[in-house]
Amino acid sequence: PAEGKKWKGRWTPLIDEGPSAERPTQFTKGTLSFAGAGEHTRGTHVFVALAPSTTLGSQPWEAPFGAVREDSMTVVEAFSSKYGDVGQGPLVGGGAAYVAEHYPGMAIMQTCVVEGE
Repeated sequence: PAEGKKWKGRWTPLIDEGPSAERPTQFTKGTLSFAGAGEHTRGTHVFVALAPSTTLGSQPWEAPFGAVREDSMTVVEAFSSKYGDVGQGPLVGGGAAYVAEHYPGMAIMQTCVVEGE
């Protein structure tokens, strides 16, 4: 929880939350985006779109920032998806201990490498 609080909102100045018409309105398979529940709610939670979506990207805070390389999607597809879309509130408040107790086997990304610029 302390780590999440430290990062909450720090991404907001880095990613414009302007009108969603200025960015793609469809997430394709492999799209990386911050999870958000409204304006200025970005923290440390990100998600990977496992399939194309026409509903994601319609809100200003649903701003993709990258994509999983196609040759790496098999790794992402091996993550457990049995819990579906989990709300952020309890995850942020309870942290890793909450996740371990309530969502055993949930995939947690601990590192990320940015390739090229």
